[in-house]
Amino acid sequence: MSEKSKILLVDDRPENLVALRALLKGLDAEVFESSTGAEALELLLNHEFALAVVDVQMPAMDGYELAELMRGNSRTRPVPIIFVTAGSHSRANTFRGYESGAVDFLNKPLDPYVVKSKVEVFLELARHSRLVREQLEETRKALTSRDEALAEAREALQSRDEFFSIASHELKTPLTSLLLQLQLIVRQLGRPGVPTPEAMKKSSDGVKGAIDQAGRLARLVDELLDLTHIRLGKLSLSPQEVNICQLASTVFERLQPLAQQKGVAFTFEAPKEILGTWDPVRLEQIFSNLLSNALKYGEGAPTRMRVYLTPDEQTVCVSVKDTGPGIPLALQEKIFERFERATADNQVSGLGLGLYITRQIARAHGGDVTVDSEEGKGSEFLVTLPLKMVEQSA
Repeated sequence: MSEKSKILLVDDRPENLVALRALLKGLDAEVFESSTGAEALELLLNHEFALAVVDVQMPAMDGYELAELMRGNSRTRPVPIIFVTAGSHSRANTFRGYESGAVDFLNKPLDPYVVKSKVEVFLELARHSRLVREQLEETRKALTSRDEALAEAREALQSRDEFFSIASHELKTPLTSLLLQLQLIVRQLGRPGVPTPEAMKKSSDGVKGAIDQAGRLARLVDELLDLTHIRLGKLSLSPQEVNICQLASTVFERLQPLAQQKGVAFTFEAPKEILGTWDPVRLEQIFSNLLSNALKYGEGAPTRMRVYLTPDEQTVCVSVKDTGPGIPLALQEKIFERFERATADNQVSGLGLGLYITRQIARAHGGDVTVDSEEGKGSEFLVTLPLKMVEQSA
């Protein structure tokens, strides 16, 4: 509303333009002048005018012709036109003026009070029109924001329902297995007499199975807790000096039996020592997630873990690369979102939170996790971390 309204004065005689400008002095408006119809049209196309005061009798293009051209253009059509004439005030001229688009006639000599009053009316109309447009634009933006908020709310509700469905299924599976294992142990140990070696072995296997399922259940609960902490911006970090090569090697060796069980060629490359300041527990979580995913989704393809420094020796990189089926380009960012997986196979367990949490942990350290993959040629997940942790909000 701070923008001034604009008035266009069109007259081929300079003294008339001077006189008109003097009459309009003091009005809160910006005045433009033109001595020809062609020049006036150019100004009309480049500015938004509240009013055009046009002399009827001009050479080359008179006021009526200018008005007709203005009415033929969508941009200039809404501009009100007041004709100024020194000619005879005949009914034919008046009719032609209104027919060509004029809203009023002023006859020379001009009455200063009449001119100023009429111009003020059109300026006020222009101000109200601008205000209405601004209010309509604000309303449109508010409606757009509301629609976007509703769409986000619907998406959030859908994500919540999908999450509850996945979480209930994933939590129920190890819990059911745990209960069955415990019931089996109770039956074995509850038989009369001294337990036979066969019964003891079955009980021992049952205990191991129960421990495995309890561990799986604990990991799922930990993921849910991490998700809650990330959403609240309270992911806890306990930075200390760490040899990341040794830490990565420990996680790698821990998963070696699983790799052998799946028949995966598992290799590890790293220097003896790269020291930095990080949270070792959270780094273990990153490495475990990436290696477990490679074994889960790599379909038995060879997998390599490599730790190295960038040439500037300011950033450490940890690469987990397999030669499995790869990830479609459309999914390569999507898999880092909540409740997303690299495959639609329902036989693959998990909440779809591992890579999301992995990336958030890396970013909380001031680093990141990215993926480079090509279908049929495998995937490489790359963790980059500054040597000195720059803690960020998860």
